[in-house]
Amino acid sequence: MLEQHHVATRRQCPWLMIFVCRDCHQQLTRRQYRWAIDWQHQQRPVYCILQGVSDCLAVWVERSPYSEPLRALLSLLFHAALALLGCLRADALADIGLLADTTNYRGSYDD
Repeated sequence: MLEQHHVATRRQCPWLMIFVCRDCHQQLTRRQYRWAIDWQHQQRPVYCILQGVSDCLAVWVERSPYSEPLRALLSLLFHAALALLGCLRADALADIGLLADTTNYRGSYDD
């Protein structure tokens, strides 16, 4: 059975959802609890969308039989997104540092 997952959390971006299996939903939710604490209280939709999409891709790569070739692509996409975010505004650098690089998935988020 599929469950609805709010990619950037319900508070930050309520319309951005995907359907995932229960195991993936649990993994993704655990990852969200590890995001920067101020993202739970302040509006940071751009950063939460980036982190949420990165987490979704990381879980997908981890569960894929083609995980090694995809890991390099995920890393490239994550770092390109960071560079784009850095162009948005000068004071974004502190927030960018809060994003977790999920390209190194194995063991970093497992409970």
